[in-house]
Amino acid sequence: MGNAEEGMTQHLGAEQVRLMQGLAREVTILRPEVLGGATVGELAWQFGKDRAAIGDRWRYRLWFCAEGNGRLDAWAWVSLPYTVGRSDGSTATSHSANLTWQVHPDHPELLDEILDWYAEQAAGTDRFVSPQDADTDMLVRLPAHGYTPDTEADGYDGDWHQFNLNASGMPYQAYRKAVTHPNYGFITDQNIDELRRVYNRKFPHKLPSLERFLALVLTGCRGGPYTRGTHRGRSPRPR
Repeated sequence: MGNAEEGMTQHLGAEQVRLMQGLAREVTILRPEVLGGATVGELAWQFGKDRAAIGDRWRYRLWFCAEGNGRLDAWAWVSLPYTVGRSDGSTATSHSANLTWQVHPDHPELLDEILDWYAEQAAGTDRFVSPQDADTDMLVRLPAHGYTPDTEADGYDGDWHQFNLNASGMPYQAYRKAVTHPNYGFITDQNIDELRRVYNRKFPHKLPSLERFLALVLTGCRGGPYTRGTHRGRSPRPR
């Protein structure tokens, strides 16, 4: 539908942000309940605040109206995993991708294109989407694209996720950090059985990914220490 423009951050300038803000104004009038963080002011603030620090990890796409009037039917903005320095000399790292988007209420079918494009841009990365409760057009599409709400987690905030259980995904990276010196890990058959039970009940379509993940961690985390046992408890600290 219409023409699309996409690119990296060097192309995401003031002109593109103004186009995105134009659609935000229309949605504010027509469906303010689905705005979320994509308001006119929020777009300008995020662009100005983060462009220098993580702008090289941004991707965007614009869907223009078919009428050729220069207005947008939709846009999407992806933030890929990044590491930035802090003022105290430390660093902050994000291992996942996040999507910000907006679609004109007359064209909800573009949400499927947005999710497909997001999957291409953040392939192999844990992906998060945070729809508003009123955004039923997005909510009904997320399961078909492989997203799952973590509704049983404490403090559930509306996020939907698609975890990629591979060596670059968040679960494996978290495990690697937990068992890399000076830390160490202890895995029991009971832990593994519980993982499989939960996945079989909640995420049966993800069982092959879980088995690949277990194959990674049970063969070692690139030299990181771990111990596998058959009971609960702490393993001796590796020497």
